[in-house]
Amino acid sequence: MDATSINEKILKAVREALIQKDDDLLSENENVDIIDNNDWPEVLFAEKFLAKGGDFLFCEKSKDLIDGVIDMFKKNDLSTILCLNDDLSEVLEACGVKHTRTVSKDNQIDYVITQADALIAINGTIVLSFEEEFESIITHSGATLVLFARTDQVVKSYADVSKLVRAQYLEQRIAYTHVIENPTTENKFEFPRRTYVFLRYVK
Repeated sequence: MDATSINEKILKAVREALIQKDDDLLSENENVDIIDNNDWPEVLFAEKFLAKGGDFLFCEKSKDLIDGVIDMFKKNDLSTILCLNDDLSEVLEACGVKHTRTVSKDNQIDYVITQADALIAINGTIVLSFEEEFESIITHSGATLVLFARTDQVVKSYADVSKLVRAQYLEQRIAYTHVIENPTTENKFEFPRRTYVFLRYVK
């Protein structure tokens, strides 16, 4: 199966999952295959992100997320995994995934796991922030980015990002905010080398 067919299967699964969550999205006689992706920011983001070479998993339930994490890391138990989020660290522990919360510039990092600030649907772009102590280490690591986000963090365009980010951090100061437009690179010293997005459905 080629990449285009795989991506179409993913997009159809996301559309169907969203419809099951909200019966008003689609009438009984309407075909999910002909729905315009622009109707749903979540689907539009997935379409644009996959087209640029990103990896995407839509999680309807917590079990989907847990299964996805276990499947991803079951063959990577020797990798150095840096987790930047307390809640996600608990998820990794529940999945039996060894990871660290601290790292020095002398350590090789294979994966960086964190929470998104926002996902921009119109072009499949990611917005995320790092604390100052991790900034230089991460951006020169050539690591794979594993990003977790909720459906209420998907916005249609750049214009919607600032309000969402301010609401998340309130008075907390974040040293560096990154806009990641390219989820993959051939340069082993650039970050991210590859990008996975786990998108969790919330009402």
